[in-house]
Amino acid sequence: MDAALKFKSLVATARVLKHYRSKIVKAITESIQTKFEDAYQRDEKDPIGFLTNISWMYQDLIRIEKDVVPCFPPDYDIYSHYIREYHKALNTIVKRLANSKTDANLLLSLFEWLKEYKENMKELNIPMDLLDPPLLDGKEQTLIEDYTRLIVRKLGEWSNNLIKTEISEFTKRENPPEVDSVGLYETQGTVILFQMVNQQIDLATESGQGAILARVVSEINRVMRGLQDKWVKTIEAEFKKQTDKPNEVAGGLVEYCIALANDQIKSADYAEALLARLEPLVHEKYRAPISERLNDAIDGYLDVAKKCIQTLIDIVFNDLKPATKSLFSQPWYEGSMQQIVETIRDYMSDYQTYLNPSLLELLIEDLLDALLITYLNALANSPKLKMPAAAQRFREDIVEIQLFFNTLKPVQEINSSLEVLELILALLEASKDIVFLSYWSFAKVHGPNLAFVEGLMKSRGDLDRAAVGDVMESIRRKVKDENIKDREWLLIIF
Repeated sequence: MDAALKFKSLVATARVLKHYRSKIVKAITESIQTKFEDAYQRDEKDPIGFLTNISWMYQDLIRIEKDVVPCFPPDYDIYSHYIREYHKALNTIVKRLANSKTDANLLLSLFEWLKEYKENMKELNIPMDLLDPPLLDGKEQTLIEDYTRLIVRKLGEWSNNLIKTEISEFTKRENPPEVDSVGLYETQGTVILFQMVNQQIDLATESGQGAILARVVSEINRVMRGLQDKWVKTIEAEFKKQTDKPNEVAGGLVEYCIALANDQIKSADYAEALLARLEPLVHEKYRAPISERLNDAIDGYLDVAKKCIQTLIDIVFNDLKPATKSLFSQPWYEGSMQQIVETIRDYMSDYQTYLNPSLLELLIEDLLDALLITYLNALANSPKLKMPAAAQRFREDIVEIQLFFNTLKPVQEINSSLEVLELILALLEASKDIVFLSYWSFAKVHGPNLAFVEGLMKSRGDLDRAAVGDVMESIRRKVKDENIKDREWLLIIF
């Protein structure tokens, strides 16, 4: 009895723990926060790793429900407390990740992970009201906005640095362009650009959202179009420098124009391959804008390639100015066409060796057209022609042009292109009384072109003013009777 009374006395005077419930709840909260902070610190240099390794959280929640909840009185509702505190601690880390905004891959990974989180919590039968407010306050779509802005900024920085380097090399031309595996001139800019582009495309594709992919493609189009515009302006500026002050500019413009043209075709091929890869991956709603943007970029690359080709032709004819200015004047009778053809042949040696075959074909066609336009414009503005020597020289010029271009294109195609010269030669050789017959052959193919024909007749040294008047009167009558219409392309030439 004494012992029992003594024990009761001890119990009655025992120290009572104050605020036990609030203290243990606070301790649980702090331990959860510490655990998340430690997990974040472990993967601080690999934030995606933090998201990947978060499975421990789900395992914790399962064990808490099974082993920890039975240790507390029901009125503690300790399970709800654990869920809320885990969710709040996680939200703190997730906001920290979202606010970094330096890694596009992280933003997309976080966007996808948030969807997985919701699904996983549903599978654990966790009431959604315990997950309030939702992670990032339910504004996970802002991750996509941040991602797009980041891509815009990164693509802008990368492309600006790239084009700065490329244009510097193009304008300084300190070394010859590099040669690719098949012996064509190239630069490294195209490969670098499309490596960057494909990295961003792969990230956007992994999001599984057509809207994201379409927006990224739109930004890529904007970047590509900006680069294309800068190249066009650079080509124009460098050609102007070469024509205005040829002794003060670096050599090698031809070689670098060839390399740039080749790169533009390669870029168009890469963009086309990218389009073929993306089209099957998206819904029709996004397929159309993606196709439109990439096709627009492809057209831009082809336009820059054509600009390069035209510049290569302009370089040739800039060198030929002294010779072309002498056409149909006294030096022409001595055979200036031979000098013109030899100059073109020298340039074509480099073009044939280092230029993309498809561009070479286009260049040859445009080069021949440019030569014909130059020749016929000179004829249209010629002084009096010494006949019949002028007709004979004209015939020899046709042969000279034909022999050279037959080495570049099929004979039939060259003959078709030179047919206009043959018809004009017939007008030069025809006597006064039968000019209208040669004219009829010309007009049926190329239209009346009366101003040109009259100028041609006036330039013939063997026809006086009265004879020219008679010829033109018969020609105009024929045009009126037959209602012959002009052909647009010859109007442009003449």
